[in-house]
Amino acid sequence: MAIEFRCGSCEKLLRVPDDAAGQEAKCPNCGAVLTVPAASAPPESPSPFGPLPSQSAGADDHNPYAQPPTERPGEVNPYASPTSDTGIEFSIPTGGATDIVPTVMDIGDVLNRTWAIYKANFWMCVGVVAVALVLSQAASQVTNIVVMPLQAAGADIVVVMIANFVCTVVATVFNIWIALGQTLFLIQLARGNNPEFMLLFQGGRFLLRFLGYYILLMLMGAGILGVAAVAALIAYLATNDEQVTLIAGLAVGVPALVVWMYVFLMLSQAGNLIVDRDMGVIDSMSVSKSITEGNKLLLFVLGILFMLLMFAGLLACCFGIFATAPFAYLMLAVAYLVMCGQQTLYQPATAF
Repeated sequence: MAIEFRCGSCEKLLRVPDDAAGQEAKCPNCGAVLTVPAASAPPESPSPFGPLPSQSAGADDHNPYAQPPTERPGEVNPYASPTSDTGIEFSIPTGGATDIVPTVMDIGDVLNRTWAIYKANFWMCVGVVAVALVLSQAASQVTNIVVMPLQAAGADIVVVMIANFVCTVVATVFNIWIALGQTLFLIQLARGNNPEFMLLFQGGRFLLRFLGYYILLMLMGAGILGVAAVAALIAYLATNDEQVTLIAGLAVGVPALVVWMYVFLMLSQAGNLIVDRDMGVIDSMSVSKSITEGNKLLLFVLGILFMLLMFAGLLACCFGIFATAPFAYLMLAVAYLVMCGQQTLYQPATAF
């Protein structure tokens, strides 16, 4: 067990054992003198997704959202190394997988945390996702802006096709870059690190690794689903009967689709791990396999809920997407942190 809290001066996320509560020490990042807070109960707030697990179980609640500790001098340092006189181990959660604890999530818990974070940071969530959506839509119009004048001017078809291809690639890369920045921002927000808006434009350093992961994922999908195409082709060549070909394709295609969905869900968190933990392609896929253990069906349900939220936003004269999309994307970020066993800004008492 451990207490995680943010330095009231530099906002660095700090972690100490629970027996360090009440002791005073300097932040190892900025040197501010802090008092380690005790874990106390979260403020009660209504949630449309039902009570927290701790509330339903009647457990003693705790609140990791205590006000930032006041700064005052002291002599005892709980942040000292394990070889110091205090013997208290201090750590700062950083990149890599050293502090990842694969955890089976609960959808109600994920929705509760997401709702609390969304309410507390409504305008920040809406602002970042709205800018990302607008930029993405603008990028998708580049092809029309460039290609249509060429067609109107009677340009050669080859020139038009090349221009269309180049514009499509550029727009796709740009959209992935913005999406990675949005993911980085929302994960930091869900963790409680007060991210800056400019994180939205800092996904470029993950671009090549994410593309490598995405290409590998698509190749796996093509290989798995290609089995159905081969089965259908063999059936057609052997019988020249369209009905038999269809039956053979479905008989192999449906199980292949189930296998592909399983693989996709198993590796679905690799992108988040690349962005959040600065991992390589293979490492991120390996850790994704670990943290999705026991969570694949729940991820599938969250995926359906994500699509329903996006669809509901589009139905509301399209403008509703600016309210539902931030919640939907934040929900995925919270689910990722929960599966990693990491703290979020809103933390139920049972997590201690």
